[in-house]
Amino acid sequence: MLAHLWLGLGRWASAKGLSSVAESCYRIASEGGGSVSAEALLDLGKSQSAKERFDEATATLLQASKHAPRLARVWCALGVAYRRSADMPAARDAYERALEIDPNYQDARTNLGEWHLVSGNPQLALQCFD
Repeated sequence: MLAHLWLGLGRWASAKGLSSVAESCYRIASEGGGSVSAEALLDLGKSQSAKERFDEATATLLQASKHAPRLARVWCALGVAYRRSADMPAARDAYERALEIDPNYQDARTNLGEWHLVSGNPQLALQCFD
């Protein structure tokens, strides 16, 4: 229950532009275990990625994937962190993992399409975008 409150407080702080406070709340919430930990780590990883702290984001999101290996949003966010840190093969693997979990997850499909476009394969990109 307490972890839910910390997660909610972190999301409120993030919405108010208090990203450092939000990250602290997410860290505390991540200690709660279960799905709340995964959600808190996902939000923390996204915050770190937005601040271009990609090594931290990758480590955080990998930890989230251990708490919730079947949460497509975690794998998609991990793919973004990998792509932004120029680890293109790992980014593709993460996007594909997200789509294995949820074939209709549009963010993962779009990101994989962008990955194919950047990698010089517009035909595969179009298949992802359709």
